[in-house]
Formats: sequence, C-alpha cells, structure tokens
Amino acid sequence: MSTDLVKSSDLLPALRDDLEASKRHFAQSWSASTLRAYQSDWADWEEYCHSRGVNSLPAEPMAVAGYLSALAEGNWRRRLRLATIERRRAAISHIHRESGHADPCADPRVARVLSGIRRQLTVSKERKSPVRAADLKRMVAKLADDPRSLRDKALLLVGFATGCRRSELVALQVADVRRHRDGLIVEVRRSKTDQFGEGLIKLVRMGKDSATCPVRALQKWLTKAGITAGPIFREITNALVVKEMAMSERGVARAVQRAALAAGMNPKLFAGHSLRAGYVTEADARGAKTTDIMAQTGHRNVQMIAVYTRYNLDEKFEKSSALDLGL
Repeated sequence: MSTDLVKSSDLLPALRDDLEASKRHFAQSWSASTLRAYQSDWADWEEYCHSRGVNSLPAEPMAVAGYLSALAEGNWRRRLRLATIERRRAAISHIHRESGHADPCADPRVARVLSGIRRQLTVSKERKSPVRAADLKRMVAKLADDPRSLRDKALLLVGFATGCRRSELVALQVADVRRHRDGLIVEVRRSKTDQFGEGLIKLVRMGKDSATCPVRALQKWLTKAGITAGPIFREITNALVVKEMAMSERGVARAVQRAALAAGMNPKLFAGHSLRAGYVTEADARGAKTTDIMAQTGHRNVQMIAVYTRYNLDEKFEKSSALDLGL
C-alpha cells in the first residue's frame, strides 16, 4: 500500500522538496494503528485476488462483494467478525480513492451484500463486565510482591482511576506523570479520539486505603522495577525480568483476567476495557456529573457514557428515578 500523493517523475525538480514534505504530512494523517490495519487488510485483499485470478486495483465491485462474503462464510482462511469485515471494506475503499480509482465499494450491489452480511452476523454484543471498586479491591488483594504482580496492581488501579483506554495505558511514559498536591497528574498525549495529539490531563487522587491507593501502587512498581524513564507498564518475561518495551494492549486484558481468576471471579467476564467501563459505572453510581466523567475519560459524545455505564441486574436501579418520586 503506497502513501504517495503523486509520482516524483510527474513533478518539476523545483517541487520535489515540497513533495517530500507533503508525503510526510500525508502519512501523518493516519494514526499508526490505522495505517498498520489498512496495510494488513490490503495485503489480505491482494492475496485473495491473486488466488481468484482477479484484479485488486482497480477492482470490480462483484469481486469485492465475493471477498466480503468469503470472509463472512469462512471460505477465505477463517470466518471473521463483522467489525473486521467492515474494516476490510473500508481499506479497499480508501486505497482505491487515494489511488485515483473509482471506489468499487460504492456500487449498490456491494452495499446490499454487506447489508446481508450485517443481518447474518449481527447479534447482541457480549459486553464484558465492568470492574467496580469492590471488584478491584478483591482483585488487588490477591496480588503478591513479585514484579508482575506489582506491575499488574499498579496497572489495574491506575487504569481504573484514570478511566484510560488500553492503548493509552500502554503508551504512558514516566515523563507523562508528575506529582500533584492531591496525588498525581497523568498526561495522555494521544488517544483514539485525539489523533492530533492535543493531549488530556487526568488527576489520580491518593487513595484512603494504602492497599488500594493507585498513587502508592504506581510509585512502588516504578521503584521496584528501577524505571526512571520510558514506558511505565512494561513486558515481563516468564523469569520475571522487566523488559524495556511497553506491554501490549492484549497484555492489559490478560492482567485483568489473571487478577480476576486469583480473586475467585470468572475471568471470561472481564477484559482490558473493564477498567474503563468500571470507572464510568462507579463514577456514575456515586453521583458524578456526566461532564466530569467525560473530562476524565476523554469521551466527546454524551451518548457513549451511557454505553460505558454497565450495571449488572442487581445494580441496575441504583440511580433509577423510580426510587425518588417524592411520594
């Protein structure tokens, strides 16, 4: 997949320096994760086309329709989730437009096929449970003092207290954290909804209980691991050696599930996103204003707070207006 705007040979020599700058700016218009995903998706599409003897660029609409159906049915490698199929379609559409070709995905037949795939694959999403404050206390109480446990404890407590996404947690650097009279200031330099790096400042308050205080847990982890610069939450080997590289987003999910299992909870109910959903749910239950929750999480859409507020059946009516009608 090329990110070239135009070929260098098409420009006058005097414009080539400007072109090089344009290439850099053009490439920076994508986030790194989006670029990697599109590259992977496009490579898969090219392999499919080669195997079927059809052109990948420009592509015929019905070739795209066949590819999407093959992904849905598992006739090309393995059956994919709807979200992944949608992303593959977006990659094909994007590369065609950027390459100056007609978008085959704009053909109504492709739209109809994709609509049928959505109807076939759409089921109610199995959303993971939020980690509420009580859950978190049980989870960290079972963690020991070895490097992985200390890292996981700091990760869970800071992840919950900040309402950070997994990607934001693993991207945190020592330079992003500084002391504050009430605890710590954490600066999230870039996030899913902040592709231009405007940044978001979050406060992590000192906990009342030293055993569950996110500030103390983070300080203890950094001291134990000897981390003074670079990534905060790092990969750890099976021999419990702390590596230089940041842990993966999947590693966050594993840490949550590992702690849930140790606490006697079903690990399948939780994932990395459970910390963020837990913060929103707990803050909402404690009467926090929606605008204050959004200021901490970085949500820009009020409706998303409703999506992230996940009470279980017993907790569902904690804030119901049916409990307070003045009767």
